[in-house]
Amino acid sequence: MELGIVLVWLGLYLALGVLALPFASLLFSMTPDRGAGLAIPTAFAAIALFSYWIGQVQFGVLTALLAVLGLALFSGVALRRGVTIDTSRYRQAAIVFTLAYLLLILIRLYRPGAVPGGGEKFLDFGLLASLLRGSVLPPQDMWFAGEPVQYYYGGHMLAAVFAMLTDTAPRFAYNTALAGYFAAYVTAAWGLAGTLASELDRP
Repeated sequence: MELGIVLVWLGLYLALGVLALPFASLLFSMTPDRGAGLAIPTAFAAIALFSYWIGQVQFGVLTALLAVLGLALFSGVALRRGVTIDTSRYRQAAIVFTLAYLLLILIRLYRPGAVPGGGEKFLDFGLLASLLRGSVLPPQDMWFAGEPVQYYYGGHMLAAVFAMLTDTAPRFAYNTALAGYFAAYVTAAWGLAGTLASELDRP
């Protein structure tokens, strides 16, 4: 795995979190951190939804750019409504995300390939490659030529969007996407735990 690609994807994830911060602050205005701990997962969810809707007509680099633009527009609306943003808490969330992301990158460095006995890795990589080859959703089934995939592919689609935004080959995008999803889950759990602790008046 290339170090430059790992850092580029980390930069993309954190930048998308910054872009989503006003929107997350509007969505989760009732939480103590104003949604700062959920900004990156919010970015993932918004971009996935926009990409899925637009991808029914056309799926490609333009789709990825329009999805990011859609997220920016939502955050712009939130800023116009005067949301309160907790930038200090987002910096903490970014640290949590970075540590979790790098942890899984280190784990995947040990055995980065899709190997027999590796669960659904062949399927996952195949769906990612099909999405990057296609031009509309749903992607073509790599095991049943000429037919669309009859399987869920949301996470694979989002990985393809990130790959297009960073011009990354599927063989690298697979692991960096896995690390990003893991880090997003960890960060979301951290943010929710902080909210619960605050509600229970725990430090």
